[in-house]
Amino acid sequence: MRFKFLHTAWFILFGLTTVVAHAQEAELMFDTYEEAEQHYRQTCDSGDAVSCATLGFMYLEGLDGPQDNERAFYYSNRACELGEAGACNNVGIMYLRGQGVEQDFERAVELFRQACDAGDALGCADLADLYWNGDGVEPSEIEATRHYNRACNLGGGQVCREIGSSLVTDAIPSNDELAAQLLLRSCREEDAVACVLLGFQYEKGEGVIQSDSEAIRYFRMSCDGGYAVGCTVLGGILESGRVGDPNQDEVLQLYVQGCEGGYAVGCSVLGFKYEEGRGVDQDYSLSNYYFLLACQNDEAAACVSLGNHYANGLGLNQDSGMANQLYALACDLGDSVACDFLGRRQGP
Repeated sequence: MRFKFLHTAWFILFGLTTVVAHAQEAELMFDTYEEAEQHYRQTCDSGDAVSCATLGFMYLEGLDGPQDNERAFYYSNRACELGEAGACNNVGIMYLRGQGVEQDFERAVELFRQACDAGDALGCADLADLYWNGDGVEPSEIEATRHYNRACNLGGGQVCREIGSSLVTDAIPSNDELAAQLLLRSCREEDAVACVLLGFQYEKGEGVIQSDSEAIRYFRMSCDGGYAVGCTVLGGILESGRVGDPNQDEVLQLYVQGCEGGYAVGCSVLGFKYEEGRGVDQDYSLSNYYFLLACQNDEAAACVSLGNHYANGLGLNQDSGMANQLYALACDLGDSVACDFLGRRQGP
């Protein structure tokens, strides 16, 4: 396979400001890893921070070549010394993890602060994490919040969304209220994923006053923004009848949008609707069609249901062998019910 390495990807990754100076180099293509490595070493030795940062990342990730933490640290640190803020943040992460260098929380704090002060959004976010968890600094919710907001301001909607999501799922303790504020900022910038996450917070009453109507509002914004998960979730909450009698045509269309948008759960829900005749005329052929789409995208429950249809000849010719294959696939995907089915069918 031809080795191709574009500087452009690392412009995005490191938030570089030297895109114009390196635009011609961004078009370079290399036949081998060794050619790319040699090129970036030469330009790094000439004082090009982007090339040093690129080498550091290549070694850190083992991109088409050997993974080498010590070299990753050396070149990332060189890029930081040359003024590349994103590289300083990466070096801070390496100090934090003890990766290629002895672990040093205080040094990590210094580097995250340096990157943040130089305008690197991830540096601000990582510094906020340290304040939140009290790693290398005195824990401070005020400082954590301040730096999360700095990261948001620098990085825009996607960064706000990632921080908000992590504060709900990863932070110990969680900070649902701040998460909601950051997700709202991101949603207002038309980040459809942030909108659906904010909808979940309103649905559960996490960091906000519980409100089904607000949840629906943000799920709808997510769906209108083209996010298939938002369409499927909106269909589910409307179909539940929690906010009045559902419009079955609208519910069906939302599930179709979810499925056609690539969300396997949306396809699986459609399979169950047509299997049960829930809000639609019962139709095993359509049920099998949607179960197949979902199963092909690793939705285990859909594989089990399609297996049941093959086992019982529902909407297609009975085929025990195909049923067993589908149960085996679902079992491999972690569905214990499928494993039980398969075990009983195969016998001792």
